[in-house]
Amino acid sequence: MTKAAIYARYSSDNQREASIEDQFRLCREYAERQGWQVVESYSDRAISGASLLRPGIQTGLENRKIALERELEIADEPPPLLHPNMAKVYSGKINALYAALQSDEGRPTAADLLRTLIDRIVLEPADGKLDILIKGDIAGILSFASAEKELPATAIRGRQVPMVAGVGFEPTTFRL
Repeated sequence: MTKAAIYARYSSDNQREASIEDQFRLCREYAERQGWQVVESYSDRAISGASLLRPGIQTGLENRKIALERELEIADEPPPLLHPNMAKVYSGKINALYAALQSDEGRPTAADLLRTLIDRIVLEPADGKLDILIKGDIAGILSFASAEKELPATAIRGRQVPMVAGVGFEPTTFRL
């Protein structure tokens, strides 16, 4: 069963004290309809919502932080971030891409293979150059294959690699 906490507040002295209880009641009814278990309730009375520095919400956030830390202490080891066969999958994709690039007939297949490895390409002008950010699986492949000792911070995550465009980058060069 999903656990839920309720936070209720009213902001001025013009509202009545029952406003909090009404909010709690409506939230409990909603939680019950959703099949949720309400485990905690927090409130702030006559305090503006302009800031999160309110005693009730701070208590709720702190209690949740403590509960999460407790769960992490007893949690099992997290699963690996990379699938054990990821290298084999990427190796197969790269080999197929290489084979497709070897002939004119294979280039449409190569373009399709490249599209499966690239989520998006972002072009950003910077310092008189055009920075190209490749986002997707190919970024991870390129970062792992990089011979640099220290990879860019974005490449370490294996999802984005910055590049600088130069002569010969035009799409017609690659027939994409």
